[in-house]
Amino acid sequence: MVITDICMIILVTVQAFSLNIYLYTVIRFFQGFIVGIYGNVIPPYLISISPTKVSGRIGSFNQIMITIGIAVAYAMGYLIDNQNLSSSFNWRVCVLLPVPICIARIIVCNYFPYDCLETHINRRDWLSLF
Repeated sequence: MVITDICMIILVTVQAFSLNIYLYTVIRFFQGFIVGIYGNVIPPYLISISPTKVSGRIGSFNQIMITIGIAVAYAMGYLIDNQNLSSSFNWRVCVLLPVPICIARIIVCNYFPYDCLETHINRRDWLSLF
């Protein structure tokens, strides 16, 4: 997860400071790939670090945050000046928004290791989640 966060930080930074449409398209493709990895890695990670009583609610928290993120992105779209995109820096704020979130996730992952799965859920219960 840390590797994907570092890749996302690099891709978002290049995307924010490049105006080449072809590079932008390639970067968006790789960002979609990384978001797909997030969708498969983050819910099991959240379930593994949470106590057994609330692991289901914590696992669904990821989907709620995705929905809130989409709503925020739409709201931020109204702030972009559509008349002058080349010299406007307000769209770059929208593009760079994932950077602090990725940095926070890198920091949090160091304090909550993924291998604490055995301390919260025994092996039989973990397999029954699938």
